[in-house]
Amino acid sequence: MDVLVVSDAFPKDPREGFAMAFDPNDPKVMPVAMNTEVFLKKLREGSTFVLEAIEDGKILCGDGHFIEEVRETFSQVRKRFKRVGKVWKWD
Repeated sequence: MDVLVVSDAFPKDPREGFAMAFDPNDPKVMPVAMNTEVFLKKLREGSTFVLEAIEDGKILCGDGHFIEEVRETFSQVRKRFKRVGKVWKWD
């Protein structure tokens, strides 16, 4: 199971974030760790992974201001895409 974790505690390099978040005692959980700057950049660029994580995922906790920024940005970026099942298409 993939888990997207966004935190300023992670470095910009996702590989380093993975190394920090991965628990070898629970290898069934595969973390995708991003700092907020990288996450917002990928969202603005239309990363379908990030779009799907927001659309299908669950927010477990977070700063209210950041969550609101993500929702506003998502609503703007999402308009550029059409989703058919699990396939994302650009309009």
